[in-house]
Amino acid sequence: MKLSFLIYSYFPYGGQQRDFFRIVQECAKKGHQLDVYALRWQGEVPEYINLIKVPVRAHTRIKLYQRFTAWVEQKLSEKPPHPVIGLSKMPLLDFYFAADPCFVEKAQTQRSAYYKITGRYRHFKKYEEAVFGAGSNTEVFILSPQ
Repeated sequence: MKLSFLIYSYFPYGGQQRDFFRIVQECAKKGHQLDVYALRWQGEVPEYINLIKVPVRAHTRIKLYQRFTAWVEQKLSEKPPHPVIGLSKMPLLDFYFAADPCFVEKAQTQRSAYYKITGRYRHFKKYEEAVFGAGSNTEVFILSPQ
């Protein structure tokens, strides 16, 4: 089966990246074809990964993530439907491996009222709703230490 993974940035020493790599390795062992869409990739690319570097740029991280999503959405629409997997909360995902706490809950309990009117808050709230919102079909998995 073909699987597409979305990751903004891969570097071998990040916690999310190590989780991502373990999941990808297991999928490869089971014989799946793996496309990985990434903005940046540090380190060697295993032969079982078809790395697709997303060629978008922006002056802000929010705009970069929005352009990443739009570019990947366009490319995925050109291929037969297949599962899309991610470890960051974002649109397009069929499966989300959760390791981070709830962004909105943290923003509401640990940030000022001003923070809730910023573009950063609106962006990450929207991306979180794409995974957990009432209209979402994303299947959510919780990562455990095993």
